[in-house]
Amino acid sequence: FFGTEAPGDLGQRTIDLALEWGQPSKWLLENFMLGIKDAVKRRVERSLYHLFVAMLWELPDYSVSNTVNFLFSLEEFPSETGFTISKLVAGSDVEDNFKERAIQLWSELINKSTNKNAYNTLGSFSHMSYVEYSDPEVWAKMTLQTLHKTGGKLDLPWQVAKHLIQIPTSSTTLEIMNLILRSSTEEIGLQYMIKKEAKILIEQSNHLKETKEYRRLNTAIHERGEF
Repeated sequence: FFGTEAPGDLGQRTIDLALEWGQPSKWLLENFMLGIKDAVKRRVERSLYHLFVAMLWELPDYSVSNTVNFLFSLEEFPSETGFTISKLVAGSDVEDNFKERAIQLWSELINKSTNKNAYNTLGSFSHMSYVEYSDPEVWAKMTLQTLHKTGGKLDLPWQVAKHLIQIPTSSTTLEIMNLILRSSTEEIGLQYMIKKEAKILIEQSNHLKETKEYRRLNTAIHERGEF
């Protein structure tokens, strides 16, 4: 049923069904890489999920760099990339080395993105705010780099704002909130939620009052009539 020996397109159709309905298989991923990538190109359900599993498992030819190059070779970059990798590493029992490879993927995508395609490439990495980190500042720095590339836009800015008040405050977290608040174009209810979280964050940041990041966020809040 698999491979080129199968009649007609049965081999690829079998791979497609295995990806859509099956659990990740090391045997399938190692022996049918071209079929996996073909499925991703055609946006077969859950094919990107399996591709990222192979990358996290460090299977041959599925390195982070190879994966990034492949994604950028596609006619249309899969905008759900950040969402998909986040789902794989968001569990409380996920090993740190898997999270590190997800961060490496994120970093390489940031470096390779242009201003023109940055939001489509990076916007869904707001879902990385659901991941538990031994050092939350790592997430904060990656998110700030993402916002600089996307012009302050993310898929779930309100979730990022919520996460910011749950981790240690820093000049990085203040600047993230400033960019999110200033770039917010969401419906009024979500904008209010972001403003509310911004106010909480500024109240948590008395020890950073002398920083330019504190002053920028404080100004953004005042401009929007939060106080």
